Amino acid sequence: MLNQEELKHFEAMLRAEEKKLEGAVKELSETVDFGSDVDHFEEEADEAEELSNRIGQRATFEERLERVKEALAKIEKGSYGVCAKCGEEIEREVLEASPESSLCRQCKQST
Repeated sequence: MLNQEELKHFEAMLRAEEKKLEGAVKELSETVDFGSDVDHFEEEADEAEELSNRIGQRATFEERLERVKEALAKIEKGSYGVCAKCGEEIEREVLEASPESSLCRQCKQST
């Protein structure tokens, strides 16, 4: 089980990631002014593609932000670092690489 110092370390990592992700989501949520150049079809297609990419990126960041918030809630409840699938402790190396991880190495590999 993780000790208090380790929990503080992972909480700090998660808080920093939460702040970064919230900033990215906010930035990608802002409306982009593409202008009113309706007579250039190629430019319109490029703008539509850029908008689609922004929406996809925002969704990815929102999903990761949700996992980070879930991990922070687990720290609060005292269940952080426990695999959601098998109930075993999640390896420190896994948490260092992805502190929002909810699965141990073995369960990640079997999914």
